[in-house]
Amino acid sequence: MIDSIRAVLDAVGQHPYLAILLAFAVSMTEAMPIIGLVTPSTTILAGLGGLIGFGQLEFWPIFAATAAGAITGDALSYWIGRIYRDRLTSVWPFTRHRALFEAGTAYFQRNGGKSIFIGRFIPGIKSVVPCVAGMMGMSAARFTAINVVSAVAWAAAHILPGYFAGALLLFTGAISKRLAVSLAALAVLTLLILWLVRFAVRIGLRYLPRLQSALTRWAAHRRGALGPAILRLVSPDHADFRLLVILLVLFAGAIISFAAILDNVVTGDSVRLLDTAVSQFLQSLRTRWGDGTMIGATMIGDTPVTLGAAIVAAAVLALRGRRRLVIGMAIVMISAAGFVTEMKRFVHSARPSEMFAGVDAFSFPSGHATMAATLYGILGLIALRGLPARAGRIVAVLLAVLVALIAFSRVYLAAHWPSDVAAGLLFGAAATSGLALVFRRYEVPRRTAGMTLGAVAVALVLIGSWHISRGFSQLETVYARPEPPVIALLADWRLGGWRDLPDRRVDLVGETEEPLLLQWHGGATSLVQALEPLGWTVAPRWSVQALNGYVVPGSTAARLPATPSLHNGRRETVTTILPVGADSRDGRYILRAWPLETSALNDDTETIFVASITYERIHHPLGLLSLPLRAGDGTCDGTALLARLPSATVVGEDRAGSCGGRLVLAEPQD
Repeated sequence: MIDSIRAVLDAVGQHPYLAILLAFAVSMTEAMPIIGLVTPSTTILAGLGGLIGFGQLEFWPIFAATAAGAITGDALSYWIGRIYRDRLTSVWPFTRHRALFEAGTAYFQRNGGKSIFIGRFIPGIKSVVPCVAGMMGMSAARFTAINVVSAVAWAAAHILPGYFAGALLLFTGAISKRLAVSLAALAVLTLLILWLVRFAVRIGLRYLPRLQSALTRWAAHRRGALGPAILRLVSPDHADFRLLVILLVLFAGAIISFAAILDNVVTGDSVRLLDTAVSQFLQSLRTRWGDGTMIGATMIGDTPVTLGAAIVAAAVLALRGRRRLVIGMAIVMISAAGFVTEMKRFVHSARPSEMFAGVDAFSFPSGHATMAATLYGILGLIALRGLPARAGRIVAVLLAVLVALIAFSRVYLAAHWPSDVAAGLLFGAAATSGLALVFRRYEVPRRTAGMTLGAVAVALVLIGSWHISRGFSQLETVYARPEPPVIALLADWRLGGWRDLPDRRVDLVGETEEPLLLQWHGGATSLVQALEPLGWTVAPRWSVQALNGYVVPGSTAARLPATPSLHNGRRETVTTILPVGADSRDGRYILRAWPLETSALNDDTETIFVASITYERIHHPLGLLSLPLRAGDGTCDGTALLARLPSATVVGEDRAGSCGGRLVLAEPQD
C-alpha cells in the first residue's frame, strides 16, 4: 500500500501537467450547477496542495489552474442562468433540484452581490448561486469582478492548507519516510471519507427509505434462503439480526487481527523492528513526571485493582438479580486470564527489559491490556445497554480512555512491546464482542447499570489509591528507565567486529533507511573536532532565532537547523553540516551520528558512533522562504566525504543509497 502511494507521488512529480489539468477540471466542475454537488474538490485540491508542500509539484501553476477553473466554472454557470432565465428549472436535470434553486434564489435576494463571494464557500448552494445571479439579471461586469476575487480566495483556502501540511510531512519524512507517506495517505483518506459520508447522507436521505421499502417488498416474495436473510437485514422489525451481524464481524475481525500479530511475533517478521523502534523512541522521551503518571496508570491495571473492580461489579449485578450476566462476565474474565497465561508459555517472547521472573518474564500478550480491555469493555456494554444514549456513550468513551492509558503505560515503561499490547487489546475486544453476542437480547435496567458503574468508580478510587500508596515506591525501581542495549562484537572492532553493527538506519516504524557510512571509535566531541578541518560545522540548535532562517529567502545552509532523525527510536547525538555552493545557499550535506554501546571480547564496554550522510537542496517557494528538502537522486558519494578522517579505513561492500558508498572506520589519533 505504502509503496503504491510512493509510486503515485513519483508519477505526479514526473507528469506535473496532468496535475495542472486535474486542478483546473475539478475547480471548474465544482462551480457548475448540479455537477458541483458530487465533485470531491476539497479532497483533491488538498491532496494537490500536499504534493506541492511535499516537493512534487510547483505552487504557482497549480494555484493558477485552480483559480482559473473556479472562474471558468462560475462564468459558465452564470451564462447558463443568463440565457435560460426562468425556463432553466423546467429543463432536466434541473427539474429534480428546484428546492436547491429556490434556496439559492432566496440567499441571493438576501445578500445581493456578496452572495457570489460568500456562497462559493457554502456547500450546496455554491453550485447554483452563480446560475441564480444570471437568472436574476446581475450585470456581467459586476459578476466577473466578484467572480475573479472570490475564485482567488477560494483557491488559496483549498491549496494553502494542503501545502503547509505537505511541508510539515516533508520534515516528518526526515524521521521516517514511511511515517510521512502514511500520514499523508491518512489525511487524504480522511478527507475522502468525509466527502463520501456527506454525499452518502445526502443521497441516503432521499433514496434510502424508498430502497428499504423496495428491498423489503422484493425479499418478502423471494423464496429460498436469500430472501429471508435480506429481509432480516433491511426490515425495521429485525434490528436484532443486524446487531448480530455487526457483532460477528467485530468478533471475527479481532480474532483474525490477533492471529496476524501472533504469526508475526512467532516468525520474527518485521513487527519486531517496529516494536524496537517505537519502544526505544518512547524511552528517549521519558521524564520523571511522565514516569510517575504512567506507573500510576499501570498500577490501576494491576491484578488487585482489576480483580477488585470486577468483584464489585459482579456483586452489584448479583444483588440486582442479573445472575446470568454475572456468570457470563466471570466466564469471560477467567477465560481471558487463563488465555494470557497459556499464550505467554507458548510464545516465550521476552520483554523489552528484564523486570519479572517465571511466566511473568514473558511478554506476549500483555495481561494488563487484555484484562483491562475485557473488564472495561463489559462495563462499556452495560453502560450502552442500560444508561440513556448520551450518558452511555460518555461513559463508554471514558472507559476506552482508561483502557488506552493502561495499555500505553505498558509500552512507555518498557514492560511490553507495542505488539504485545495490540494483541491484548484485540483479544479483549474479541472477548467483549463474544459476551455481547450471547447477551444481545439481555436487558439491563437503568438503575442497575447506574449502580454498577457507580460502585465500580468508587472501587477504582479506593482500591487504586490503596494499591498505589502501598507499592508505588517499589515499582519506581522496577520500572526505572532501562539502560541502552549493549551490542556484543564477535571480533576486535577493526578486525571484523564492525560487521556486527547495523549497516542502515532504522526509522520510527521499523523501516530501513539510508546507509550508515561511518563508524567512529571515539566520543562525540572528538568526532566534531575531526570533522571541522574538512569543512563540517555543528548544526544550529532549534530556537526562535534559528526558525527565522526559514522565512528569509536568502538564508545560508549553515543557518538552518537540521530536522531530527531517529535510529531505532533514538535521536542523533551529533549533527554537522557541510554547505554546498559558492554562496552556501544551494544545498548541504548533513552528517548525523548515533552512539552505540558495544562489548569487546575482553568484556570492556566501549562507545562507537555510527553515522549517515544525507543531501538537502535549499528551495525558496513563493520567493519568501528557505526550505531544505532532502534530495534522493543518488549524486552523493558519502565515502569520499569521510575518507580523510583520522585513521580512516574503507571496508566492506558498497552500501546503496542517495548518499551511498563503502563503510569508513575512523578514530582519533593518539
